[in-house]
Amino acid sequence: MSAVFGALSLFTYCTCIQLAYLGRTYDTDRLGSSALLATIFMITGFILGVISVLEHDKFRFFRILGIVMNVISFFVLSAILYARALA
Repeated sequence: MSAVFGALSLFTYCTCIQLAYLGRTYDTDRLGSSALLATIFMITGFILGVISVLEHDKFRFFRILGIVMNVISFFVLSAILYARALA
């Protein structure tokens, strides 16, 4: 589940960045609310990934993949906020 949340948040962030830089007349409130929802997915996915890694099971790949994807989402969010601070 954490991998799904990580993939969904990464896809949402990349879509928001692409739509924002295209310069079309998209509503910025929609982009902001979708980025906020992606942040909630990122935090939830990271927490679920950490909790699931603590359990013992055979398939650890998707747990680790979920944590990695959520950390990458965090870095993408940090880059978005840093770019906005410079502008």
